[in-house]
Amino acid sequence: MLAAADEVVALRAARGVEPNSLYALDGGSRWPGGRLVASEPLDDDAAWRPVPENHLVRITTGGLTIEATPR
Repeated sequence: MLAAADEVVALRAARGVEPNSLYALDGGSRWPGGRLVASEPLDDDAAWRPVPENHLVRITTGGLTIEATPR
């Protein structure tokens, strides 16, 4: 995970092995207006989204996106 004053980026990738899990939440009932990244969902909120392998999560003031990494 990398963080700057206006952006957070987290990557789900590994070389030669299955990468660890990564989940993202934009809002949710417990954290209204919050944007979170965690190795596992922190509660049973259906808004948690699994991050696919070789994808990154980008959090900015404009929102949360999940993007494929360039190959």
